[in-house]
Amino acid sequence: MFLYLQNQNENNKVMIDFSGRYDCKLDDKCRLVLPISFRTKVPKGVSFIVHKNVFEKSLDIYTPEEWQKHSSEVLAGINIHSREGNRTWMAFNRYRAEVVVDEKNGRFIVPRFLLDIVGVEKEVVFVGNKNTISLWAKDVLEKVDSEITDDQFVESYEKLMSRKSL
Repeated sequence: MFLYLQNQNENNKVMIDFSGRYDCKLDDKCRLVLPISFRTKVPKGVSFIVHKNVFEKSLDIYTPEEWQKHSSEVLAGINIHSREGNRTWMAFNRYRAEVVVDEKNGRFIVPRFLLDIVGVEKEVVFVGNKNTISLWAKDVLEKVDSEITDDQFVESYEKLMSRKSL
């Protein structure tokens, strides 16, 4: 069971907190149904930005507000007036699309080119990641999950958290 959580940031803006894992199947028209627990946290008819994750073979789903924050942060670290910066910015934006969630049933269409990049054929998994949602091909996520043991996770978590207390 997952709780509906929303936090407020320093400007009293409501921040959405997506959590949980949900398996789903892609239909023949590349449509997915947004899990109800995610749907209840966003306004009806919301649009999302779907973007290829830079590090993983997955897609990240952002609300427009979160996409604006994320892309602004990336752009702030790039000099787009240099060839390298300009090409990096273009590459960063190459694999993204805006999708609209149907108000009635929560369906949305992910462009086939994005699904192909991350290996989605039929079975997908939505994973809530606080302010974003990750979309994985089920077999890809299972492979990633199998690559880190519980002991490795605990060791990594402990190392990361001990840095915070210094």
